[in-house]
Parts: sequence; C-alpha cells; structure tokens
Amino acid sequence: LQDSILGWKVFKPVTLVGRLEKRSWRGRTVYLDVCHNPAAAKEFIKLIPNDVPVYASLLRDKEAREIASILEQGGRRSLKLFGTEDPRCVEAFGTIPWFPNLEAALQAEQPPVFAVCGCFRAIESFLMLDS
Repeated sequence: LQDSILGWKVFKPVTLVGRLEKRSWRGRTVYLDVCHNPAAAKEFIKLIPNDVPVYASLLRDKEAREIASILEQGGRRSLKLFGTEDPRCVEAFGTIPWFPNLEAALQAEQPPVFAVCGCFRAIESFLMLDS
C-alpha cells in the first residue's frame, strides 16, 4: 500500500492462524500454537495459564520428546498427544495419554479451557473440527 501524503509504503499488521493465538470455540477458550521446536514450546508454555491442559501432535523428526517434556512441565501440566494424517506423528511417550485424533481427545475430557499445539497438522485438526 502506498501512503499518498508521505510516499511511504505502509503495510498492515499480519497475524498467522495458530501462532500464539487465543480464541473462543463452542463456548470454550482455546490457545493455539504451532510450537514444533523446543524454543517455540518454551515460549508458548509461558503464555498459557498453568492449569490449562495441552493437546499436542508432535512429529518424530522434530525433537518430539524434548517438546513433550517442556509442554508437560515435569508432570505438573496435563498433556495429551493425538495423531493426525501425518505418518511422522508420535503415537506415545511413556505414560502420556495418546488419542487417534484431536476430536477423540477432546471428547474424553471436554475441558472449558485448553491448548492445541505442535505440528501444523495439529492446528489444522482443530480448525477442521467445525467443517
């Protein structure tokens, strides 16, 4: 866009779906982030309240164990893993519950506030729930 007075190029702010996002869904609060590496997971976990359960879909080739450990915070936070259509999805780590998809995971608990994170397919899974 061109500013007609000063001749500067002006850009509108850009927001990315699923990047440190908070939204309302079916009367619940949802935090979304594509935190597919340890550094992003550390930043995401700082931004959500401690009692918020996390539903994550992690990929084997993306330091999944370290990301899961960060998200779980040493067992102080409820973490559930779920699968997507990506064949690289991790199916289970120790005692962390695993579900075949996000819908099944959410039906098991129905939390009023929750977070969905991990790979891009995790966010896609959330966005497709109402389609």
